[in-house]
Amino acid sequence: MTKRAQTHLGTQAANCFPIISYFIFIVVYIVAFICIYERNVALLGVLLLYIINIIYSIFLIKDMLVWGKVNQIITFIIMAVLALNVTSSSFIMMTLNTLHAKYKKENENIKLSVQNKARISKYFAMFICTIVFVWVLAGYYFVEDENANFFNYIVIGQKASPTLMILKLFLKIALSGCALGLSAYMVFLANKLSKLKRSQLQ
Repeated sequence: MTKRAQTHLGTQAANCFPIISYFIFIVVYIVAFICIYERNVALLGVLLLYIINIIYSIFLIKDMLVWGKVNQIITFIIMAVLALNVTSSSFIMMTLNTLHAKYKKENENIKLSVQNKARISKYFAMFICTIVFVWVLAGYYFVEDENANFFNYIVIGQKASPTLMILKLFLKIALSGCALGLSAYMVFLANKLSKLKRSQLQ
């Protein structure tokens, strides 16, 4: 094999690796989502989701920092969402870990009040939503030309129809705003839960 062919194969492998990595992330995320809603493995699902989300966030930020859109506002938005998600999930993990340790001593299952069960369920529903929103935003981020404006408001003279361009712009703005708003609220909710005593959680 010539040196040129080896270089070409090396380039193909380098380009293929990130795609495979993100595909693995998606599969593990889906497994974690399923586990969360299965009673016997719910805590394992929460732990798996927490770990994979941190690893995914590091990978995604690393890739964004070497991309052409690094100086655009969307980079800050995605990074802010990832940071807020890690913060809120850390609060939730501390809360569940404390409860698990206390109830394990008494050989009991974790018990939560109806209100706090609803709060935690709402938290994980929002958490899953923000992850999906980030996936979609990251998809646009890397699939589109790296030098193009992410929030491109020029709809005339583009390859796609103006209607499609407007819809895409609206989707990007809506997902960015929702992801940022939800992730900020999740920090508030998780912090509130972490400050509750055991008697208040029951």
